[in-house]
Amino acid sequence: LAKSMGVSPVKLMQKYCPEDIGIVRDVGELVALEVATRLLNLRAVARAVEGAESGSEGNITKLLGAENAVRVGELACRIVGANTAVLTGDGTMPSMLLLAARGVTIAGGTSEVMRNQIAERILGMPRDPLIK
Repeated sequence: LAKSMGVSPVKLMQKYCPEDIGIVRDVGELVALEVATRLLNLRAVARAVEGAESGSEGNITKLLGAENAVRVGELACRIVGANTAVLTGDGTMPSMLLLAARGVTIAGGTSEVMRNQIAERILGMPRDPLIK
């Protein structure tokens, strides 16, 4: 979602705060999470090509992708600062991403539902007793 909206925390960090170690660490964390998510997607594609049954990667990548989009939006807005309140410049897309990313956590099943499915199907935990 961030790429499709043209938001790059790396580029924003390089422009606004290349010396801020906290921001650099947070950007690095997001980059690592994005790479891990891509690898999970690649694993799912490899299974499909082999004709194997689909695994649990779909639930995990949906959850990670949605939550990563929110984190990218939040971090980009933090980097750009007050510029997120204007309709032009570097702050426009981060603020729009942050708003759109919240919707992604609902689309296709909320993050809470994804967590329940992961807990039950992958981790083998018992179903929530309140769900009948």
